[in-house]
Amino acid sequence: MLTRKEKQEILRQGTEDVKSSQSMVFLDFTGVPTGKLNAFRSEMRKLGGHFDVVKKRLLKLIFSRANVAIDPETFEGQVGTVFSPTDVFAVSGPIYKAEGFKVLGGFDIAAGKAVPATDIIAMGKLPSREILLGQVVGTIAAPLTSLLYVLKERSKQTA
Repeated sequence: MLTRKEKQEILRQGTEDVKSSQSMVFLDFTGVPTGKLNAFRSEMRKLGGHFDVVKKRLLKLIFSRANVAIDPETFEGQVGTVFSPTDVFAVSGPIYKAEGFKVLGGFDIAAGKAVPATDIIAMGKLPSREILLGQVVGTIAAPLTSLLYVLKERSKQTA
């Protein structure tokens, strides 16, 4: 059981985390082994964010202090929160790839609105930005490459 002083520290730190983040993603981590949980935390740190587990009641107090209009007590199961300095969709890929986690939803602090779990999962399934740009360039270049090949073979026939 946490002491009053520990709870106050959690509230202070949580309020700072919300204010320094652009987005949050809520995950149910029930049944996830400690090793995978630690690996996930490490992955989130690489992206500039972090994953914290805070009791729902304390999380509700943190959100009320930070003027975030979401009630974490509506989520079923244990709730872990990913605090990210970037938008929700920047962390959706690693969250989708992480095994054992169930996405409960998210909150875009900059826009002040909730993000449904289905949107986070859909964005997590997409390839990275660099791969998408490569696919677009390949699609644009394919007809030009085909045309050049036809012209090259045509010039060989007439020569």
